Amino acid sequence: MEKESAANVVVGQANERQKKMSIEIIERLAAAAQVRDEETGGHINRIGAYAGMIARGLGLPEDYAEMITLAATMHDIGKIGIPDSILLKPTRLTSQEFGIIKTHTVIGERILSGSSYPLLQMAASIALTHHERWDGSGYPHGLAGEQIPLAGRIVMMADQYDALRSRRAYKPALDHATTCAILSRGDAVTRPEHFDPRILKTFLEIEPSFAETFTAQGKQELTPPRKAAALRAPAPAPLYRGRPGRFAALTIYLSSQL
Repeated sequence: MEKESAANVVVGQANERQKKMSIEIIERLAAAAQVRDEETGGHINRIGAYAGMIARGLGLPEDYAEMITLAATMHDIGKIGIPDSILLKPTRLTSQEFGIIKTHTVIGERILSGSSYPLLQMAASIALTHHERWDGSGYPHGLAGEQIPLAGRIVMMADQYDALRSRRAYKPALDHATTCAILSRGDAVTRPEHFDPRILKTFLEIEPSFAETFTAQGKQELTPPRKAAALRAPAPAPLYRGRPGRFAALTIYLSSQL
């Protein structure tokens, strides 16, 4: 009995070390994305919190909520494979440039795939699918409905909220009420059909918590909705098939280390 108890302690310690290792890898790679783009850094720091809130609102197990809170911070890690001239461009992107930006999904999955750790497995899935849409109009593979992993659907909702709230070179920041109206009723770019209906319903039930989380991260300069509509991003372009940029070698190296 004592030997069995001692063995259980050793196994428990080993599992805890694996968990800590996965968390540290997540944090370090998320930090790599933040070094490239400070605006993205603030964004990724909020996405995990939003994703955890949605998971809890859906009634998912606490273990799942805690895991997606960490894994979601890696959703944009593939942007380290996008050239600075495009990622940090201070003006509106062309359609071709936006097509190159879209490759961050497959680059991110390439970096994170192949791990034996569930946390990194979820992070890889999120990196690949967080721009897929419920109606099949997303990218990179045009998945629809439950073809999209649940974690990807959750982070897609969180990502869209924060993207609308945040100022970028190609778009202004919107206030919370305008953002919720766009997500629930749609505009020229974003439609309710883009989201898992159950996740959208959950978001609308807990949206005050999103506002609180965003405010805690610092206020953004807001732009009136009419002016904002004129500054939205260009329509999606076909997925770029060429080389992702000078950071491609880094993505390959990082992938080999996981």
